[in-house]
Amino acid sequence: MLFQQYLNNLDNAIRAGGNFRSAIFDDVANIVGTPTRDQLLIEFLPKLMIAINLETGRTGGAKDAGQASARGRAIAEIANFLETGGASVFSNIDKNAFAFQLALRVRSPRIINQGQTTLCGPVAMVYDIAKRDPERYVRFAIALLTTGTGQLGVAQITASTTIRNGYQRFLPEADYVVLASIRDSDAVILSLEPLRNVLTLTKPGALCEFMRQAGFTDVQDHSFLELSTPLRILNAVTKFGLHGSGHNSFDQGANNLQAAQTDLNVRGRFVVMNADAAVAGAFLNGWSDRLGVRPDPLPAAETHWTAVRKLRITGNTVRMKIVTWGGSYEGSIAKDALLSRYAGFISAQP
Repeated sequence: MLFQQYLNNLDNAIRAGGNFRSAIFDDVANIVGTPTRDQLLIEFLPKLMIAINLETGRTGGAKDAGQASARGRAIAEIANFLETGGASVFSNIDKNAFAFQLALRVRSPRIINQGQTTLCGPVAMVYDIAKRDPERYVRFAIALLTTGTGQLGVAQITASTTIRNGYQRFLPEADYVVLASIRDSDAVILSLEPLRNVLTLTKPGALCEFMRQAGFTDVQDHSFLELSTPLRILNAVTKFGLHGSGHNSFDQGANNLQAAQTDLNVRGRFVVMNADAAVAGAFLNGWSDRLGVRPDPLPAAETHWTAVRKLRITGNTVRMKIVTWGGSYEGSIAKDALLSRYAGFISAQP
């Protein structure tokens, strides 16, 4: 559909009112063409502001007023960027397309998407920043687009020439600018060039270090990856730790999973789980309750980082809500199946 039709559909959804959750905001895959500056400033962003204040939670109650206010201020920053901001320094990324994508992510950070790239670590971290501090997220993203450099905490992120010129639409514009810049940054890439795509960012120690630089505090590593012999060699020549200092290789992960539940539900900390990518895939596709016990050891190369929103252990059932691959997914999984595919977690104070 043309972008104008999308705007018309959005207007109709707002006029309908009621229990307004505006799933239409996620219906962007079939839009033809790029929105104009006027369409964004005069129609889309004002409608988005209305929708943010009208939206309700899943139970029908009003959403947090402070969160809605922060998102509104972030949308105002995007509008100011469209009116007065600089041009894109990223080849093949249009300023208007970027602004549209960025605004959608302010409203719903869960749609930040790494696609099939190895960017699951940055996604978990950026999701939490965008959710808790959307203005910070927007300023960082706009600075990257217009100057090639942005600041997260004490981490100075500079997109390389390769990253600035390498966009080929395998990720949404806003996600590419932020995630690819972080992935290629010297703040993260502190190991030898030929090895960086093998172990650097996915290593728990590397993710912990970058979270500290990005402004998270009391970052704790409770992961326990185990490596094959070839990967042990690669691990030995790359920086950062592979698991927390308190790792007990004889614990099958039950106590570790219980600690993750406590950190999330009792201590209110940000929790990022490391597990078999098949776990995230099962939640995404709605059959997590049918995932069986893994019969072989979990290879480090098959693990995947996911932000955890909910975690409740009851007997042999684990109820979770995770954020990954452009969405949030909730379901149940047998505890023994999860533990056979589980490699611990990182937690931090946001």
